[in-house]
Amino acid sequence: MPGAAIWAGGRLTMVPGSDNLRYDGAEADRRAIIHIGLPKTGTTTIQSFLALNADGLKARNIHTQNPADHPEWGRNFHAGAATVALSRNKVLYQNHLVRRSLGIETFDDQAELAESFAKNYAAFVKQRGTGLYVMSGEPMFNTLKSPDLIRALDEFLAQFFGKRTYLVYLREQTDWVASSFSQAAGAGSDISVEKIISNLTRESQSAQIQKWDDMLPDAGFTLRLMHADRLKDADLLLDFCAEIGTSLDGLERPTNRNIGWSVPEIRILSAARKIGAFASARSLLVRARNYGLFRKAPKYRLTAQQAQKVRTLCAPSNETLRQRYFPHLTALFPDPNQPQDGTQPYPQEVST
Repeated sequence: MPGAAIWAGGRLTMVPGSDNLRYDGAEADRRAIIHIGLPKTGTTTIQSFLALNADGLKARNIHTQNPADHPEWGRNFHAGAATVALSRNKVLYQNHLVRRSLGIETFDDQAELAESFAKNYAAFVKQRGTGLYVMSGEPMFNTLKSPDLIRALDEFLAQFFGKRTYLVYLREQTDWVASSFSQAAGAGSDISVEKIISNLTRESQSAQIQKWDDMLPDAGFTLRLMHADRLKDADLLLDFCAEIGTSLDGLERPTNRNIGWSVPEIRILSAARKIGAFASARSLLVRARNYGLFRKAPKYRLTAQQAQKVRTLCAPSNETLRQRYFPHLTALFPDPNQPQDGTQPYPQEVST
C-alpha cells in the first residue's frame, strides 16, 4: 500500500511507504506486547508479576509500568491506555465502580486523567528508548467493545511502537464459570451459576476476541489457551514469559491475591449473606485459612449437567476459534473426562 492513515496532532496524515498504522516518531526497534486481560484469566497475576519484576525486566530490555517508579500514574496504572481510547472517542466509563476507583465523576475528569497518562507514558518511552514494552489490563477488554474504541487504542500506541502484538488468554469455559461463581460468592453476590451460564450467550468472549483481531490488521495478535495442556509446563507465568521472550529464572512470582473459595466456604458465606452477617463470616474464613482450615476442602465444580450445558453453548464459538487459530488441534480444549494417556483424566489445574 502506498501509505497509511495516522492521527497526528488530532488530524489524519499519511506516512509514505508505511504498511502499519504509525505515528510520527514511532520506531521500528521499539515494539510492544499488549496483554488484553479477559476476566478470570490470571490478569491480576500477570500485572502483579510485571510490577514486582519491573527492574529485573528492565535489565533484560523489557519495559513495563512500575507504580513505584511513577507514583504520579497512581490510579490509572493499568487503565491508562483504555482511558485514552475512551476519551478520544468522547465515551465515558459506563461502570460506576470503575469510575469511582479512578476518581472520575465527569467526562472532564476522565479526559484530564487520559491526557495525564498520555503525557507521562510518552516521557516513559522517551526515557527508556528501544526495546520491548509490555502492558497489561482488564479495562481494555471490558470497556473497549466497539471498532472505533479498539482502533483508538492501537492508534495511541502506534505513535510509540512500530510493531504491536495483542495477547489474549482464554480460559476453558466450564472452569471459567465455576471460578466466576466462586469469586462472586466471595464478594457477597447472590448471582446463581445458571445466571452466569446464561450470560455466556449474551456476551461471547470468543466473538470479542475475533473482533479485536479483525479490527487490527496492521498489528499482531496472539491467542493463548489457559489450560494445562496448552500452556508452557501448565504454568501461566512460564507461558507469559515465553510470549515476551524471556525466562522466569531470576524473577519473582507474586503472591496469588485472588482467593478461590471452596465448597464449604461458599456454603458458609451464602448462609451468612442471607442473615446479614457476610462481612463477619468472610473475615473469619480468611483468618481460618491462616491456620490451614479448608486447605483440603474441595474446590467448587459445576455439576455434570451444568458442564455439559456450558460446553454445548460454547461449542460453536470454540470451533470457530479452533479453525482460525489452532487448525492443528482436534478441539480447542481437551475433554477433561477423557483420559489423555490411557489411564488418567487430564489435569485441568493451571499454576498461577
